[in-house]
Amino acid sequence: MEPAEAIAYSDSYLRMKNFRHNLELARTENFEKGYDKGIEKGIRQGIEKGQRDERFAIAGNMLRHNVSIEMICSVTGLSKEEVNSINNQGVSKF
Repeated sequence: MEPAEAIAYSDSYLRMKNFRHNLELARTENFEKGYDKGIEKGIRQGIEKGQRDERFAIAGNMLRHNVSIEMICSVTGLSKEEVNSINNQGVSKF
């Protein structure tokens, strides 16, 4: 192999090695970002579900105490349909 060919080969090899390193680094960083976003989304969904479950539990307690549906809607932010579904399912479930 001629010296010029050896230099060209060496340069090409180093560029390829650098490219692979950068590709792996980007892949790792993107995985970590995606993972973090997924965790954040899961936490947010869990909090929202917990808040919704709590509103339904409060509505169930209020129904057991014969509070009007309008008042329950006002306090919990649930719709009349949601409160009626609690009433139809049986208050004791909540």
